[in-house]
Amino acid sequence: MTGHPIPASDSRWYARGMALSLLTLAALHGVILAMAGRWNFWQGWVFSSINVLSVVIASFFFRRKIDLLKERLRPGPGVKWWDKAFWAIYAPLLIAMLAAACLDAGRRYWGPSAPTPAVIAGVAIYAASNALMLWAMWCNNWFSTVMRLQLDREQRVVDSGPYRIVRHPGYAAAILQAPGAALALGSIRALAPAGAIVLLLIARTAMEDRTLRRELAGYDEFTRQTRYRLAPGVW
Repeated sequence: MTGHPIPASDSRWYARGMALSLLTLAALHGVILAMAGRWNFWQGWVFSSINVLSVVIASFFFRRKIDLLKERLRPGPGVKWWDKAFWAIYAPLLIAMLAAACLDAGRRYWGPSAPTPAVIAGVAIYAASNALMLWAMWCNNWFSTVMRLQLDREQRVVDSGPYRIVRHPGYAAAILQAPGAALALGSIRALAPAGAIVLLLIARTAMEDRTLRRELAGYDEFTRQTRYRLAPGVW
């Protein structure tokens, strides 16, 4: 974590990325409380605290990974058409899941919210999935928000850290995040849109894996080293 000072231009990118992340989380928290209809919606406060903690951890460990930050804030060219379609479906599903959870647990339109043990389990799953996501991001300097072959950044196969266990640990984390978030926010009913998100992420994993086999040098060999895409012994 030590070394030469970060150049001024990189420092601006870093500050911009952290500020944008925190402002986004603050806005999301406000929306969650508004949908829940009460400021003392404790599940929402716990959920947002996990998100803020994740950003604080990332701000410390990733402050010198400026190229990764730039890619995540402003991806380069060559985004696959099917990934654009993914985001067009994923974003509304995510909003639907959050809305369903907050209306269910916050306003209790549909009866009692999830029992406390289920909420605790959701918090544990959501926190663990965030940790897995950060681990995968730390090991993979090409961890983008979109699917594109990053020839402009000399993309290479990553086979360290969680990539020794599964080929797509970031997607594995995202798949855990969806039901984890629903339960952490106190809702059993929000597991329905969360389940749709899980299916969509599995489809995206399959498409990305197929694309990397065709287009990224060394990836086919990597699939023989790390056999499973998302879950060891399953798929």
